Amino acid sequence: MANKEFTFAIITFNQEKYVIELLESIKYQIETYGKEYKNHLVVCDDASKDDTVKNISEWVGDNRELFSDVIINKNVENIGTVKNIINTFKLITTEQFKIIAGDDLFYKKSIYALNIQDEIYITPVIRFSEGVYKIKPDSSVMELLFSSKPARAYIKSLKDSSAAMSTGTLWNSKYNTEEMFNAMSEYKYIEDVVLLRFLVNKCELKVVADETPYIMYRVGNGISTRKENNTPQRIAFAKEVERLYPFKKNKVLDKLNSIKLKFKALHYKVIIPAFSKKIRKFINGWFNELSEAEEYLKSIREKSENWMNNSSFL
Repeated sequence: MANKEFTFAIITFNQEKYVIELLESIKYQIETYGKEYKNHLVVCDDASKDDTVKNISEWVGDNRELFSDVIINKNVENIGTVKNIINTFKLITTEQFKIIAGDDLFYKKSIYALNIQDEIYITPVIRFSEGVYKIKPDSSVMELLFSSKPARAYIKSLKDSSAAMSTGTLWNSKYNTEEMFNAMSEYKYIEDVVLLRFLVNKCELKVVADETPYIMYRVGNGISTRKENNTPQRIAFAKEVERLYPFKKNKVLDKLNSIKLKFKALHYKVIIPAFSKKIRKFINGWFNELSEAEEYLKSIREKSENWMNNSSFL
């Protein structure tokens, strides 16, 4: 890579419980793979009411040598997920970057290995909570990995499923334009589907499916995976989902689409692997990866706990 720079961009909101784990995973990336890079850190916090920003600032103070520069921006008031992400995009000055939620993790594979130019990379994520979920990748990712026409399959997945796989998606920051921000600004809580539709349809980026996991996705903490259904934020989120997917307003069409997605999951996770040696090999390798991810997660949590126990703010 000619210009060895990378930006780790974090969006946070009330994630004091998890954000040090994320920072320790970034430290792992830099110390293991990124010592020859100018590493930038951008944090945009959406008016957290807990000690998220304080914890980040303390940790950065103890690890300042890792980064060529650091920006920590805390909103005075909560402006919503989409505006906060747009603000984050505007602070990124390097072409190579990854934006990540404050409760997710970078996995142990080198994020620097991807030199992304005019492509949009789709990668499988490792799901976790208390431990690593020992499950196959999302069926939409499986379809992309083994489809003869990944771009068409990807565009289709953005039309009929709210699972946009954005957590494991990467692209070059030169495509973070005002036109994309304007498209995103029509929503408050949903950014992933909108910006990915824009990148694929408007920018006509080549879709590349990569079998390597680079991100660990925490299940159950985000707005789209929380169990409570009647909070004002969750209700507003559901309305935005209906705007993106009009068929969800019709119970019959929504049910038919749900059946279609379940069949696709069965097709790619059960039927095809029974006949495809290539896919069986991938799945076997995937479960081996999940075992390694369990050990990695344990290590990251130990480092996080050690820092919390020894930090000056306690």
